[in-house]
Amino acid sequence: MMGLATALEFTAQIELGPPQIIGTTPSGLRRVVPIIGGTFEGKSLRGTIAGGADWQYSRTDGATIVSAR
Repeated sequence: MMGLATALEFTAQIELGPPQIIGTTPSGLRRVVPIIGGTFEGKSLRGTIAGGADWQYSRTDGATIVSAR
């Protein structure tokens, strides 16, 4: 079996707001974590994170499903 070749593409510094708990749903606990801003930088790219949110479900089996937007 061949190994997976990996390389660091960029590092990011992301500022988050406090989690907002939406409540329990059939899929698990729903919460939204505001993305306030930040920066990222790599060998061939650099930029500013304008903002957004990380929509999460925390399931009863301990897994967290993340959808950062």
